[in-house]
Amino acid sequence: MSKHIIFALAIILLLVASVALGSKKPAPPGAGLIIEVNKAIGEPISIFCVPDGSGYAISSSFAYKGGLVDPLMTVKVMDEFSRPLAGIPADKILLGPAGNKNSFCGNAGAVVSSGSTDQDGIIPLNGVVRGSGYVAPTGDGLFVMVTDGTDVGESGPIGVYMNSADINNDGVVDSGDMDLFNRDMGFKYNYRCDFNWDGAIDVIDQTMLSAAMGKSCN
Repeated sequence: MSKHIIFALAIILLLVASVALGSKKPAPPGAGLIIEVNKAIGEPISIFCVPDGSGYAISSSFAYKGGLVDPLMTVKVMDEFSRPLAGIPADKILLGPAGNKNSFCGNAGAVVSSGSTDQDGIIPLNGVVRGSGYVAPTGDGLFVMVTDGTDVGESGPIGVYMNSADINNDGVVDSGDMDLFNRDMGFKYNYRCDFNWDGAIDVIDQTMLSAAMGKSCN
């Protein structure tokens, strides 16, 4: 075999090796986290929030025209091989915002649990959401996001929506919110003011709003 042929073969082998190595790109941070959310009931739920945390807990959510329910929500956090991750603290597991009409006090998302994930990677979501604005059931609703060091992960939509006594999402429940409520109550239905999600805006919702007047994120 001539030197020229050997040299050409060597070049070809080097090119093949470089292509193979180049195709093995490292996975981006968080690509392997798997977030699994479970609810005991299949139907959607609505959470009534107040900025200071005096609203209803997830364990006292509203089903549409069904009153208060406890959805027994849990989150399971797993690595890329579906192995449960124990010891993930609750403040790293958040309900994520689903648009620009809502926000959560003090965080990019809402912390709604305590403690850490157990040996099975599971933690209940049953706390109170300190939130403003609303996420209406006409869209995907909220999701769960988890941050663990450099890793991040998100669930898909989980059938959870929210509204707040702070209707205009300015961080405080005041006369501006009462004006919006009176507008919706007097003219047409709007989910943002149907705090108990019974399909009507009435004196019950008005009482819930009045009880939250003056409450803020501060």
